[in-house]
Order: sequence, then structure tokens, then C-alpha cells
Amino acid sequence: MPDLSTFMNEGFGSVATAAVSLIAIPGVIIAGHIQGKNARKAGEAQAEAARDAAREQAQFSYKAALDSAKEMSREAHVQWQRDRCQEIWANFVKEIDLLSAQGIRESGESPFDALLKAYAMVELISPAGVLGKASMVKLEALEFNGALQIARQNVRNRAELHSRKVELLRAVEDASNLSFSNGVVYETYIDAAGHQQEEQPSDPDQMDEMLRRYTKGQAAQAALDALAAVVRTPDDDEAASRARTALCDFLGTAWGVAALVEAERAERHTYVTQLSASRDRLVDARKAFVDEARKGLDAQSP
Repeated sequence: MPDLSTFMNEGFGSVATAAVSLIAIPGVIIAGHIQGKNARKAGEAQAEAARDAAREQAQFSYKAALDSAKEMSREAHVQWQRDRCQEIWANFVKEIDLLSAQGIRESGESPFDALLKAYAMVELISPAGVLGKASMVKLEALEFNGALQIARQNVRNRAELHSRKVELLRAVEDASNLSFSNGVVYETYIDAAGHQQEEQPSDPDQMDEMLRRYTKGQAAQAALDALAAVVRTPDDDEAASRARTALCDFLGTAWGVAALVEAERAERHTYVTQLSASRDRLVDARKAFVDEARKGLDAQSP
């Protein structure tokens, strides 16, 4: 049987053990609390780090997507601008070709107005180099169109002059057998025997008619002579003035007379040569524009 001391020792040991256990419990609880708090903080830190990483990744992805969209938009705009330039410049070249192909004998509206409209579009979209060449084309087109209109007007004037000359010749022919002397008009004719005869008017009406024919024939011959003088001396302004006066006397009007005389003065090869030279300059300006436009398109290639 255990003695008292042994019991006390054992009891005291049990109590001591229990006391130590009781004392250790708060420590365990505190340590557990600290460990839990640290674990929670670590978890929160990891979660915050994960959120930051996700946020950063999202921002990076958004920026990359935005940059990609901007680049695609820029490339699309560049391609659109290139296509638009090509369309506008090609249309401008087409109008140049239509104008330069115009001939003297052609009629109808000149393509020059359409070329000006096409140039206005070129102004809106072209870089400086292309626009400079287009401006030169416009100037040459203006000169060519002017030379073309002058040439066409000369053709019309010469056609009108030809008709007037036919009228003059007929008037001269119609009065060729008439003569005037002492206030009386005589008509000369050849009789059946081949002899020349003179016949006076039989009544006042016949006399008026014969006098009208004679006067008109004289005026026509004077106009023809004056026009012939203009041909011989086209630079003589006095000869041109006499021709205008003579035509006015015959036609009874001054309308269009100056243009007829100028048509007689102008040599056809002069305005034809001028038109041809102007056309060549327009074609050269067109080539310079096309070369510069091609450079512009190459520069806009993506």
C-alpha cells in the first residue's frame, strides 16, 4: 500500500501536471489565434496580390486590345484614304484625257468644266506634291481649252466667211451684165446672131430692180477686193478696216463682220499649230501628275 508521501507526491504531480496543462491552454489559444491571424493576413495578402495581378493583367489586356484596335483602325483609315485618293486621282486623269482628246471639228459642251470639278476633289485630299502637279495640269488645261475654243470659233467663222463669199460672188455674177451711165442702168446681152446688145429698163420697177442688182454687185465686188487685200497683207490694220466697211456696206449690218475679217486674216495653220502645242503641254503635265500620284499611293501603302 502506498504510503502518504507517495500519495502526496503522486497527487502533487497530478495537480502540477493539471496546473501546467491549464496554464498551457491559453498559450495554445493565443498561439492559435496568432497563427490564424497571420494565416488570414497571408491569405488576404495573397488574395490582394492575386487581385492586383488580375487587375494588372486586365489592364494590360485592355491596353493591348485598345492598341490593336487603334492599329487596325489606323490601317483601315490609311487603306480607305489610299483607295479614295486612287479613285479621285484616276477620275482627274480621266477628265484630262477627255479634254485633251477634243478636236476642232467636235461640237457640244467642253469637258473643261468637269475637269475643274475633278480638280476640286483633288484639292481636298491630295498631299502638297500631288496637288502641285495637279495645279499645273489645271493651268495647262485652261490654256488648252482657250486655244480649243479659239480654233473652233475660227472654224465657224471661216465657214460663215465661206458662205458670205459665195453670196458675194453670186451678187457679182448677177450684176455682171449690168452697167450704169448717165443715171441709167443698162443690161448687156448677146443676141441670137452673136452680137452684143444693150437694153434699158422698160419701166420704173424694172429700173429699180436693175439698179438694185447693179448696186449690190458693186458692193460685193468691193468687199471681195477688200478681203483679198487682207489675205495679201494680214498685218495691215487699215486693210482690215476697209474690209469691215465693205462687208458692212454689202450686208447692211455690222454684226459679225469683224469676226469674218479676222477669220480671213488668220492663217489656219497658226491656230492649229497653237492648239497642237497646247495639247502637248497638257499631256506632259498629265504625265507629271500621274508619276507624282503613283509616288503618293506608294507612300500610303500599309
